[in-house]
Amino acid sequence: MNKLFNKSGKLFSIWWILVMVIVTIGVVISASFFYSSYGDIRSLEAEALSIKINDCISNGAIINSELLTGCGIEPSFFETNSNYFVMVSIDDLKYKFGNNAFETDCEISKKVLRANNYPKCVEKEMNFNGKNIKILTGSNNFGRKNDLI
Repeated sequence: MNKLFNKSGKLFSIWWILVMVIVTIGVVISASFFYSSYGDIRSLEAEALSIKINDCISNGAIINSELLTGCGIEPSFFETNSNYFVMVSIDDLKYKFGNNAFETDCEISKKVLRANNYPKCVEKEMNFNGKNIKILTGSNNFGRKNDLI
């Protein structure tokens, strides 16, 4: 009886180790696929920022250098994070927040078919109280490929 138990115990432990190795390999492969991918949400962020500014102006916000504060956006965010840009033009006046290089980069990304490293931009025009208003927002905030939490 002891000989039978020893053989089955060894057989059981070999299968147990094999199952554990397969599970470990599966977890490692799954984790590497998950953490190696990233989401490109630049266009969604630029669109959301544009909608927020547009809604704020439509609700009668004062269009001046304090526009962001009136819209519930902290201007210090644009000072510390260079991945975003907002420009509001009213006739001849321009108010810019964020990375000013994006204004030119947005023009380039419109003309170039594949501008993967350039910011994604959204441009909207509206007429409010007889004034021509142009809103340009841009985001170059890639996903968290290298910034894992």
